[in-house]
Amino acid sequence: MLTPVPLLIIPFALYNIVAFLTPGLEWKSILWHVSLPSGAVWDITAAKAFIAFSLLFLLFEILKSARVHARSFVDHTLSALIMLVALAEFLLVPQAGTSTFALLLCIMLLDVVAGITAAIRAPRRIRAAKVAKATPPAPAPAPAPAPAPAPAPAPKVEPQPEQSASPSPEAKPKQTPPASATPENSAPEVAVPPPASIQADNKA
Repeated sequence: MLTPVPLLIIPFALYNIVAFLTPGLEWKSILWHVSLPSGAVWDITAAKAFIAFSLLFLLFEILKSARVHARSFVDHTLSALIMLVALAEFLLVPQAGTSTFALLLCIMLLDVVAGITAAIRAPRRIRAAKVAKATPPAPAPAPAPAPAPAPAPAPKVEPQPEQSASPSPEAKPKQTPPASATPENSAPEVAVPPPASIQADNKA
């Protein structure tokens, strides 16, 4: 469980134990020899192992800084105080005036800066998350209406030529055939007697 106590206090205490209680141990002493495939030999000294051990605790400190809880302020304050104590020891104590302790001091400074940066940015993320929850989701856009069918084209009406009142010379008047006289409709013939002079000539 990640506690509000700064974890870098463990490497800080370990360095002081080694520096003051075991004066015969030097940070430059070689702990292991590692043969690499290239043929080179990697010498792991006490100082290198100590720095790697401190970086491991820095990883956990950064993970703690990413979490937002009520004890974050206490954690950042304690980290800053430990860094100030380490800085004073580096300047005033001869046993702490080494490159190993200077690298440990840089790791503590990185922890403090990361914690302050996370504390400043965390409220913004919280406010953004609250606003996102309070804002109702936008309604889905309504489907676009289907396009109206194009109107059928109106039939084209050609104007009829106007007919003149006077008949054309080519046009012949229509003649009705005369009604044929029928015996029923014709008047009966009446015999007219010849005149008297004609009768006298006939007798002579």
